[in-house]
Amino acid sequence: MELKTRKNLRLKEYDYSQQGWYFITICTKNMHNYFGHIVDNKVMLNDEGIKLKKIIDDYNNVSDKVKNEFYQIMPNHLHIIIRIESDGEHSIGSIVSGLKGKCTRELKIKDLWQKNYYERVIRDQKEYDSIVKYIAENPFRDKYTW
Repeated sequence: MELKTRKNLRLKEYDYSQQGWYFITICTKNMHNYFGHIVDNKVMLNDEGIKLKKIIDDYNNVSDKVKNEFYQIMPNHLHIIIRIESDGEHSIGSIVSGLKGKCTRELKIKDLWQKNYYERVIRDQKEYDSIVKYIAENPFRDKYTW
């Protein structure tokens, strides 16, 4: 049996530990609604969603060089903007891996997350503002382009 080769979503030769803003989307395995549901265009977090919110809020205390700038918990995924404030100390891969691991342990849900995640390097303030708008409007928008 031939296994599928996963497509590499990262930019070639880009240093993901350098200072900057990164837009991250992490999806639950099989897009299962672990964190709540949407009612009247508002995300209603369940107990797991409330625990996830606390984990994300507390994650700002892990390092003064990494900040969660803005996030939105959806029933089956998480959007978050992470800012790395100094080069080389932390990488997006290690930050996401640490966050996913902590969530899996504390929520006690086996196979909580999909193996990969989506990331986008935010290049300027205009793009940052557009992504913040996308994240904030995510509960009631199907499509958005920037």
